[in-house]
Amino acid sequence: MTKQKQSKKTAQRLSLSPEERAQIQMLLDRIAVQDPAGESLNQFLGTVKTVLERSPRVGLAFVDALGSMTTPVALKAVQALQEVPAAKPFRRAIKTALYRLGRHGLSPEREQGEAAPRVLVPRPADRQAEAWAGWPEGNGDRGLIVVVPESGAAYLLAMAVVNPAVGFRDLQVSETTRKGVRALVAELTGHESKGLRPIPLPHAVFLLNECAEIHQAQNQPLPQEYEVVRRYLASWVTTPPSRAQIYESLNREEIAADPILLRASESLLDLPPLSSWQLPREAALPLVERFQGLGESRLVLSHASQFERVDQLMREGAGEIFTPALRQNYRRLLEEAALLFWQEERVPEAKRAFAAAIDLEREVGRLTENTFVLGLIKRALGEALGEQEGKDAETAEEHTTESGLIIPGR
Repeated sequence: MTKQKQSKKTAQRLSLSPEERAQIQMLLDRIAVQDPAGESLNQFLGTVKTVLERSPRVGLAFVDALGSMTTPVALKAVQALQEVPAAKPFRRAIKTALYRLGRHGLSPEREQGEAAPRVLVPRPADRQAEAWAGWPEGNGDRGLIVVVPESGAAYLLAMAVVNPAVGFRDLQVSETTRKGVRALVAELTGHESKGLRPIPLPHAVFLLNECAEIHQAQNQPLPQEYEVVRRYLASWVTTPPSRAQIYESLNREEIAADPILLRASESLLDLPPLSSWQLPREAALPLVERFQGLGESRLVLSHASQFERVDQLMREGAGEIFTPALRQNYRRLLEEAALLFWQEERVPEAKRAFAAAIDLEREVGRLTENTFVLGLIKRALGEALGEQEGKDAETAEEHTTESGLIIPGR
């Protein structure tokens, strides 16, 4: 049962006012993000004691809700509230909460016996929160799975489709068992390049929060399930990361200082995870018209001159095509691809993807060495021109051979 449901249940039993319910929910939200070994928790609990001394009804409901949280920080809070001078009902509620927490392995005796002060109860190896993500598609969509242990043998299972440009495509939350988790992971991770891959749990939190921020920035409602997942993960990732995990795995300055990585980034488009990536069709249309005009010219140019003109047009168009929004979109896709390459120990590919991502932080100019960007443009132009000339395959083949305007083959 989530804190919100528990607090509502308690509030109804105690007939709390809307203001009191809101106060309890605020306290629970703040408790959920505290570090059980941190100084800020002690300071916060000092404030809580003052509030509860003034409002016994709020205190009873708050302690009752803490008993259902089953987290180390909840135990620390209940223990601290034992010091609050109170009548029998409050002391009885404290004992009940401690008993309920003890049934889930959280007890003062267990805490005192721990060798590591930051972890009140060691989590078994097979009872860990975990996350998996798929390779990002060209449009930015990717699958994400997060599992978090609940009480008993249950697990919270969150399945989402996330996108760094539009936020949540889908988010569903359900309950399952360890056996169910294993079966699902085995099914979804066994598809070679398209299967889901394990990712660090903090990065999964980053992806979920990134989507939430996009919804908020666009004034779009968040899926109701997001708050449930956020609260469950709060005790596992107490400090949510503010940037993609790849920045913790590779040195940004070293990657950015190596121009060879950027010049070799086009080779990523040959790899199965990225081989299906395409520019938005409408983005390449203005360049298609320019190339068609070049092909219809009566001027006779050598192949070397034609290739030089093709390269010039592509570079001129790159800055127009890669607007700030499109650069941001591909930067995030490349960061995610770099992390998955890194997780698979494909270090050269990870570095090339990261180099292309870093370069997209700035405008794409005529002298760009980002061959990944130029490769995407080549692909878009080749397909657009090929579609228009496909009505007459023989003529199209002659056109390609004689003019050289079709981008050199990939």
